[in-house]
Amino acid sequence: MPTDKPLALLQMAIDVCTLASCRAIVVAGWSELNSDEAIALLNSNAEELMVVSSLPHSEVFPVVNCIVHHCGIGTSNMALLSGTPQIPCPVLCDQPCNAKVLVELGVAYRIRPYQSITAKQIANDVKSILANFKDIQSKAKEVGNALRQECDSNLDKYCDLITQTIPLHALSN
Repeated sequence: MPTDKPLALLQMAIDVCTLASCRAIVVAGWSELNSDEAIALLNSNAEELMVVSSLPHSEVFPVVNCIVHHCGIGTSNMALLSGTPQIPCPVLCDQPCNAKVLVELGVAYRIRPYQSITAKQIANDVKSILANFKDIQSKAKEVGNALRQECDSNLDKYCDLITQTIPLHALSN
């Protein structure tokens, strides 16, 4: 998600890493992080934080320990498939509803609305996930495995259904 305060978000990510004693990958996407101030901040925190403009979720999500995201449907889907615990930080539209589903599935503890999150809150959630509080890691893996099994070979099945369906204009003749 783009942000109108990229430096504040970058500083929050750095603070989370410091408070949770972890490292992070920040996918900046549309957010501009090429100012002199952002570059200086990144350079002075290069050990804790890696910032990339884009990265396929399907490649990075399965190899990280925790995913902090905005809960868009595509990101939520890839996060669920990865089997990785999550910290949902919804911003708008469908995101609060998607975040609620993540909590109900047990792959996230709570919703952290983007407008009111703090580095301390996110760091505490990261620490809980890394400590496997409430066995969240196993729950996330279970959901990921179930979704992958459910989706396995379905593309072929859906294509067959489409090709076997009688076109609507043929029904009216």
